[in-house]
Amino acid sequence: RDNSKQTNTHRMKLSKTIFFLAVFKACIWICLSQEVGPQERALLQLEKQIFDEAALKIQDMAPKELPENIRQESKQSFKDKDEFKKRNVEQDIIDVSPSQYIRKEGYCMTSQTVPNTDNPKGRPSPFNEPAFKGTNVTFDICGFDVGCCSEEQALTLKGQLNSAAGLFESCPSCFSNFKDLWCYFTCSPDQSLYVVLDKAEKVGNHTFAKSVNYTLSTNYSMTLYQSCQDVHFGATSLTVFDFLGVSDFIGFFNFINTNSISTALLNINFQFAWAPISENKYQMDLEIPGCDTSCSCNDCRASCPAPPKKPVLPDTTITIFGITLPYVALGCIIGYLVFLLAVLVISTVCCITGSRPNENYVVINDGEKNRLLNDSYDEYKSKDMLHFISRFWMAHGKLVARRPWLVIIICLLFAAFSSAWIYRIQIETSPEKLWVPPNSRASLEKQYFDENFGAFYRIEQLIITHAKDDGTSLLTQRNLIEILKLQNKISAIEFKGTDNKTKTASDFCFKPIPGKGCIVETILQFWQSDLKTLESQSESDFQDRVTSCLGFPTGGECLSKIGVPAQLDVFLGGFNTTTKDYINSTALVITWLMNDNKDENFQSNVQIWEKKFLDIVKDKPLANHGMNISYSAQRSLEDELATESSTDLPTVVLSYIAMFIYVSIALGDVRRPYTVNTKIMLGLCGVIMVVLSLAISVGLCALMGVQATLIISEVIPFLVLAIGVDNIFILVETFEAQPTELPVEDRLANTLAKVGSSITMASLSETFAFLLGVLTRMPAVVAFSIYASVAIFIDFLLQMTCFAACIVLDARRKENNRVDCIPCIQVDDENDDEVKNGFITELIREGVTPILLNPVIKVIVVILFVGVLFAGVTYTSQVELGLEQTVALPLGSYLITYFNELAIYGRAGPPVYFVIKDGVLDYSKVEDQNKICGVGKGNGTCLDNSLVNAYGSLAMEPEWTYFTGRLAPWFDTYLGWINSNTGCCSVYKNGSQCNSNCPHYCLQVIDVDQFGRPIHQKDFFKYLEWFLTTNSNSDCPANGSPFFPDVLRVYENNTHDNRGRPIIQNITATRFRGLHTALNTQTDFINAMKRAYNFTDTLKETIGLDIFPYSVFYIFFEQYLYIINVSFICLGLAGSAVFVVTCLTLGNLSLSLIIVSIVAMIQVDLIGMMYLWNIHFNAVSVVNLVMSVGISVEFCVHIAHAFLIAEGNRNQRVKTALSTMGASVFKGITLTKFIGVIVLGFSNSQIFQIYYFRMFLGIVIFGASHGLIFLPVLLSLIGPPRKTKAFSIY
Repeated sequence: RDNSKQTNTHRMKLSKTIFFLAVFKACIWICLSQEVGPQERALLQLEKQIFDEAALKIQDMAPKELPENIRQESKQSFKDKDEFKKRNVEQDIIDVSPSQYIRKEGYCMTSQTVPNTDNPKGRPSPFNEPAFKGTNVTFDICGFDVGCCSEEQALTLKGQLNSAAGLFESCPSCFSNFKDLWCYFTCSPDQSLYVVLDKAEKVGNHTFAKSVNYTLSTNYSMTLYQSCQDVHFGATSLTVFDFLGVSDFIGFFNFINTNSISTALLNINFQFAWAPISENKYQMDLEIPGCDTSCSCNDCRASCPAPPKKPVLPDTTITIFGITLPYVALGCIIGYLVFLLAVLVISTVCCITGSRPNENYVVINDGEKNRLLNDSYDEYKSKDMLHFISRFWMAHGKLVARRPWLVIIICLLFAAFSSAWIYRIQIETSPEKLWVPPNSRASLEKQYFDENFGAFYRIEQLIITHAKDDGTSLLTQRNLIEILKLQNKISAIEFKGTDNKTKTASDFCFKPIPGKGCIVETILQFWQSDLKTLESQSESDFQDRVTSCLGFPTGGECLSKIGVPAQLDVFLGGFNTTTKDYINSTALVITWLMNDNKDENFQSNVQIWEKKFLDIVKDKPLANHGMNISYSAQRSLEDELATESSTDLPTVVLSYIAMFIYVSIALGDVRRPYTVNTKIMLGLCGVIMVVLSLAISVGLCALMGVQATLIISEVIPFLVLAIGVDNIFILVETFEAQPTELPVEDRLANTLAKVGSSITMASLSETFAFLLGVLTRMPAVVAFSIYASVAIFIDFLLQMTCFAACIVLDARRKENNRVDCIPCIQVDDENDDEVKNGFITELIREGVTPILLNPVIKVIVVILFVGVLFAGVTYTSQVELGLEQTVALPLGSYLITYFNELAIYGRAGPPVYFVIKDGVLDYSKVEDQNKICGVGKGNGTCLDNSLVNAYGSLAMEPEWTYFTGRLAPWFDTYLGWINSNTGCCSVYKNGSQCNSNCPHYCLQVIDVDQFGRPIHQKDFFKYLEWFLTTNSNSDCPANGSPFFPDVLRVYENNTHDNRGRPIIQNITATRFRGLHTALNTQTDFINAMKRAYNFTDTLKETIGLDIFPYSVFYIFFEQYLYIINVSFICLGLAGSAVFVVTCLTLGNLSLSLIIVSIVAMIQVDLIGMMYLWNIHFNAVSVVNLVMSVGISVEFCVHIAHAFLIAEGNRNQRVKTALSTMGASVFKGITLTKFIGVIVLGFSNSQIFQIYYFRMFLGIVIFGASHGLIFLPVLLSLIGPPRKTKAFSIY
């Protein structure tokens, strides 16, 4: 409780409860001392036991409230009272009083006094006599020279203990304590001190014990329970007690009482003494060893090495004035304050000294603008790179203008040739092949696992919940009947397969036991999935079955039709994971496991079955019964992603249509005649250039064998259109600004000479920036880089050739007054000679530029943009990794509901396998065995940090290690199987195998040393096949058939044992099964994979065990181990390419650094925006970030180039750059992309809304603001001089 007053009140109530229990206990003792009838005495004895148990529970639980399980146990105990009443009215039942017996050391209470001939069941009789001399057999079994058991009793006890040994013998302390419990009960010479005859039964002339009370001290009972509570069960990740449904020591002894190894004809009432033995000698109170004295970590958590401490990340936060800030944020705040102080100081100095050299800007009129645009590059005498590039493009322009149709035809022929290879394109949709390098760890390990152990199962699953979320349990008979009808309908699906034969689930399903049916993980296995059995039960029988099977799921009536026990956490959900309150589960999970086979016919048929499965559950068959179903098949994700792609296609097409309409309108003039001066056809040609560049890129890449991805089809058109449209506007507006009196040939030559350098620089920067992405390891990024670089470069070539030719043709059309789009029509209207600039051009030149160049505005702009940069740095480190599965699905997909409910109700984590490859170990050598086993403790046994022990240590801290349960070690189970105490690996004297319930005269086939290892190495492999091919049963639960697929083996040639089984020569590969905790978030999956990799890497470093972990989800999440490095490498390489190309083309180091710095600022701001807008770091966002580099260059490089070649002081040159290029950049990229991005916001896909709409909008906003606002201000302050050689590489 959080409130102290409530806590005190609670404790007072608890104290009163304990007090009244003590009073009741005293009353019971008083009543027992009086003369009462046998029925009343039996009831009082039971009441005493109930109160003892309840009081002990309450004492252990304070100050918590009593849980439901105590009330349930009490109800069950009161049910038992009715059984006592029924038994007391039976004939021949003799009630006895404890006071009539002699209870002291050396006296017995029962013994087998009736000969076996008259007592075939070996039942004990009342025998309150002194203990008698035993035999060698009784001494060998229980160690008593003098005792109370006959030799027949001792031999019977030995056989029964051998059955229990299969469960407990892997922990010697536990088994020894368990053995002592029954040896003292059966053979101890002081039996009368703790065993009291309660009832006797007369059969013929003999009297037998019917019921006895066995009194144990509370300390002894708890210590015995604790010594066995961690013992693992066979081939599972569970403990024996988990498997038996036991959660505390009272439940343990209740289970023994109902499943006694003694005899079904003798009822043993376990009672617990509170008082110490000094006050009450009538109790069993042995000093017994704990499990840590001889048991391994896998069977005793107390024996585990201390679990590694949870990695404590350095505290990256600091608290100032009650506000907690990360160090990064604090550093950014301090840095920003220092920057503000520096700006303030510099501004103050400039104001005092009057130093304002760059403020005397002039207004440039239209004539001056045209003069600047039309200056021939022949006037520039400097022999730098720009000069040579300009001269080249001038000559190229003249050539294109002379033969425009020839250029267009050549380009179209090249496009046709290149596009013809599109038919060879291969689209890769497999996530593991897209986001995981083929030589990566996860890829190679998955390949090895699939080749040796087969692919993981196909999972078909239902999650059933109440239609009204009222928190009530689903476990009602009415609900389960309807659910079973649906389950049976699905299991009975039939169809004609691809071979025209009838197919059923049995043709595809996983069958864990050879020769038996499919496994369906469902609670309905409590009724063997038989509808008649479930419907025929009364309500009380139904409740009894549910209660008993939830408490003891391994009971015979609770096993599935094929004999597989239940795993409650797998098919129940919504229960309290701490108290394991299964009865109140609010969700049921039904899972069909199907094999996965790469055979095409198998794949086709199993997907048909899955389609029919989906058709059934999509109709909501349980809706009329008040239940909802969320569902998934193995094919569901692929189906829904395909649906998403087709759903988003109209949105993408609409986005491009909107951009095309805008381009066609924006390129036109506002001069008369309007039908002539529009440029719809030219705009269409520009868009066609983009389409052709995409087609050529796809064709050439397909010819080179580069596989395409869906992300390429969604991102690259956007990228190429953004860059291409910008160049279209620059080319057209520069051409239109040329004097109309010049010939078309000269106008085009001047245009290309003027802007060809900046277009070349931008295109080459983007091409090399993307091309360097091939140096990364991620296939999707490599494919994107190749397609993007080729598409951008081809688009650049087409624009400078084919589109330039289209400009020539369009200019000649205008000269002849021919109508746009219908050039065969000629109008007589005269052209308006006045050149009217568009609204945007005038706004930037006359409105925006003077404001930006105002000194105060400059300071504000710098402060604002640097502040945004520091904020971006602060948030960059907080962006989360991952891509939620629900985000990749279309809105309304049934899988969204399924994944959400799986996260809410799922209680079982995914399995994890630890795989040892061929040649790593020699399993017959003890030194290699010790690296993987967990049996025994001490020198010469398994290493403390062996595979099993190290896993057990980590599983003690599941909250951060993400491991839970026990490792399922076939090796430890095999050693237990061959151990002499179990009797499961035995033969008769003639060499034939013993029956499963081996009699004591069977012979052990393998000689073992003191640690239970085969003395002769050859024996290890000799009987391993016997172990792996023998099914488990109640007498020998350690038989190894569950491990059959976990051990890959090579057999000796023509060598078999006496049963015809082949002899194993060597083990080629093996795996050990563990379990992750329930993983609900992307962070959980990523961290679980990291822990598994760290675990196996540590084993390799410490004990030289070369092992690797495998779970089905690793292949999808390995990218997050290096995606941050990949993204920064990609961005760094792209930035480096931009710097080198701009430096070589501009010939100015300082200006190149400014461009790269602006591009970097855009990336930082964009990543910071990802955190604020809940966009995760994943492959999609990384590709978008790399793409944003190219678009950012477009926003910056044209203005920077115009600034470099302009004349005047910095302010004048900025004015010129914005006047000449600002409008083109704003109209060409900003408005075009903004229109297209807005359309994407209406997409039905979450991934489009989050990773395309949000990120593309951020790219446009940050790119435009930095390129059109911050860059001009920065150039006006620190831009390089035009002719100065300082900071120049020439």
